[in-house]
Amino acid sequence: MNKVRFVLAIILLTIAGGCKKNKIEPASVVKIETGTTARLNRVQFVNDSVCIAVGGERFFTAEMVSSYDGGNTWAKTSHPDAGKGLYGMTASGNTVYACGVDGKLMWSKDAGKNWGLHQMNYWRFFNSVAVADNGHCVMVSTDGQNFGTVFRIDGTYNVIDTTYLKFGLNDIAMPTPTAGYLAAFGAVLKTTDGGATWNYLDVKNDNFMSVYCLNENEVWVVGYRGTVFHTSDGGANWDKLRNGNQLVQKNYLMLDVLFKDANTGWICGEEGLLLQTTNGGKDWKRFDHFTDNALRDMTLTPDGHLLVVGDAGTMYKVYLK
Repeated sequence: MNKVRFVLAIILLTIAGGCKKNKIEPASVVKIETGTTARLNRVQFVNDSVCIAVGGERFFTAEMVSSYDGGNTWAKTSHPDAGKGLYGMTASGNTVYACGVDGKLMWSKDAGKNWGLHQMNYWRFFNSVAVADNGHCVMVSTDGQNFGTVFRIDGTYNVIDTTYLKFGLNDIAMPTPTAGYLAAFGAVLKTTDGGATWNYLDVKNDNFMSVYCLNENEVWVVGYRGTVFHTSDGGANWDKLRNGNQLVQKNYLMLDVLFKDANTGWICGEEGLLLQTTNGGKDWKRFDHFTDNALRDMTLTPDGHLLVVGDAGTMYKVYLK
């Protein structure tokens, strides 16, 4: 018994010591008023002026807030026809897609000024969307992490084909019109034909929530339990940069990953988690705690700082040193 207590004490001291040394103090953190208290799931710059964040209450409201001055001021726009939470968003040029609960697909052809709504015949929980070849978009859904579906959709919002999988799908990224990656429950997959077919990659043992691609070859994926993987050769080989199942390290619940280059990147997650790496993900330091709300998505502002969104209408601009 004494030996067990001694080992536990050493583990706790190691974790506590590591926490003190692995903290980052940002230049400043500014809370931005969004005009909503609803959960915000995605945020993205369409161009240097226009930024859009989407979310809402899962079964009741679709929420969207927009900025037209580079993310400094925001206004809420109502979309009662959508009527369900929005969970995925992507932009290509001035075209923006947003998808959500019960097969809702919204689109804008003018950088978010005006929106249309398409009700898909598949009443699924769509949580991520990406633009592929020939103007098609690829949407993914999850059903309680037990089943997932990939939908390829043409320019008139008709379904071209579907791929059914026996696990939930959380995120999709298409760094080229034909190459893309799926982050899923216990798996990561890749396509080289615009989403028509998918191949399993050697990544496992976590619920993978987010995938970020600098290009087709340089890719990071993060799992909810704190696992981080990286490939520099398009998924042929993977380095496990962080093991979410290790006892002697801080327990991080991860939701999103973002990199600005091969060295500098960030991870956000539950309970205000925000981490930074400057060596490609080998080591991570935590930002000083500034919110208890889950941080669900991030983007870089035109002036090179970090914009993060999350629960209860949370939005912060994190000024980086």
